[in-house]
Amino acid sequence: MNPLDSLHDIVAPEPIGLFPLAPAWWVLLVMLLLGLSLAVFFAIKHWKRARKEERPLLWVDATLREPVSQMSDLTLVVKSAIHYLSPKHPALNLSGPAWCEFLIETMPATEQEDFAAQMHQVEPYLYQTHGTEHTNIYRTLLQRWWAANRGQFKGGLND
Repeated sequence: MNPLDSLHDIVAPEPIGLFPLAPAWWVLLVMLLLGLSLAVFFAIKHWKRARKEERPLLWVDATLREPVSQMSDLTLVVKSAIHYLSPKHPALNLSGPAWCEFLIETMPATEQEDFAAQMHQVEPYLYQTHGTEHTNIYRTLLQRWWAANRGQFKGGLND
């Protein structure tokens, strides 16, 4: 008898199912999906936090351009944003000459001298209602200060 004649009894196996993986592969896939979902969760959380931090920064940028009658209103705008971003910031308790010195000291060294001269010019009028000349100078100074220092308040919500 021919040995090849006995091969006709061999039946081809059934087709394999869609995704038959070993258990270790399933564990690996579950861990990968879990890691991916955690990455998406933390990315969304970071994005929301960044938007929350950016909102007062944009508000100050816009508000410092609006006309106000008192210089104390401009100070209040900046202090409100600082308080929102960093509730324990030491500058929140300053007023008058101490507030002016804080603004001067936190300016970049290259701009401090010019900034200090202009700040001392408007300092006597800080908490009085005066004409727009001093208010506009103070507004310009605060805009310069805010442009130079707004980056230090990003990420300050952990205080």
